[in-house]
Amino acid sequence: MGKIFKAYKNSYLINSGIDKDFYNCVEDLLSTKQVLSLAQYSQHLDINRLQHVLSVSYLSYLACRKLGLDHNAAARGAVLHDLFYYDWREKDDNSHRLHGYRHPGFALKNAKELTTLSKKEENIILRHMWPLTPTPPRFRESFIVSMSDKYCATIELIYSFGVRYKIKFLEFGFEIG
Repeated sequence: MGKIFKAYKNSYLINSGIDKDFYNCVEDLLSTKQVLSLAQYSQHLDINRLQHVLSVSYLSYLACRKLGLDHNAAARGAVLHDLFYYDWREKDDNSHRLHGYRHPGFALKNAKELTTLSKKEENIILRHMWPLTPTPPRFRESFIVSMSDKYCATIELIYSFGVRYKIKFLEFGFEIG
């Protein structure tokens, strides 16, 4: 098992105290009703939004710490990167349109109402959808959070599709290890 996937799996154990230094970076955010409310929203099918942001945050924290970057800003910005309070899959007239492009702005607004942000944390939240959104991240930490977000989303979708799609792969002649 690769190191990144092992770190992803460990992100599910954050509340058990697996990494106290990481938890100390984000503890104040994880104690707010706004962040905890993310557990009620599905993010990537079977994975809720709170678990998703924790996974992105933990992977970003580890990568930035290893590279000597601002791991605290990466962890905090990643917890807040999807801080919006709606299910983007629900059909409505206007608010969910262009969700992929618009939700970083919603998350930034909500994060500013919750806590004081550094410029780096703001950039992490606002630029996490790059390259879907055209403006690239300004900081290395923002880039790492953006890439961690894509990695976690991919793992979460693979997990969620699980057996239903393994059968399809087999029908098309793909071998599943």
